[in-house]
Amino acid sequence: MLEDFAKAEAAAKVDFVAEHCEKMFAAAINSRSNCIKFRLFSVFAAACERIALYDDDEFSSANKLCKLVARAENWLLDEPDPERFNRAIAFAFECSAFKDFPKLADALKMEIEMDDIRRLALRLAPRRQVLLDDETAALMKQRSPLRRTRR
Repeated sequence: MLEDFAKAEAAAKVDFVAEHCEKMFAAAINSRSNCIKFRLFSVFAAACERIALYDDDEFSSANKLCKLVARAENWLLDEPDPERFNRAIAFAFECSAFKDFPKLADALKMEIEMDDIRRLALRLAPRRQVLLDDETAALMKQRSPLRRTRR
């Protein structure tokens, strides 16, 4: 009975990681600061780093996964290519032979919660306003010409 419960819990954690990866793969890449794909990837990469951080063996599967997931960032930011990014993440799991999905799921849940708290704190924080003196305010209202240098 307890073994069945443990297997069901482990399967649920594997499904949680798979669902997060599916969301990450399905999201579109855009150049905006609030790109959903990049936010999901950064949460996933942070979870991989969290499990690799406390691993003593430098050549463990968690460390290999962390390094290979970090390499996938190239296909997200530098040369945006969703297909190569998806293959790079799948290759990271395949090449590292990572099997400790319950640990990754726990780290992923923690990183998602931390990301939610961070976003909530940014929304609740008051915006900083810079008070300008009269001279600076007048200069800010002036229109600057499009061409600065004369030929």
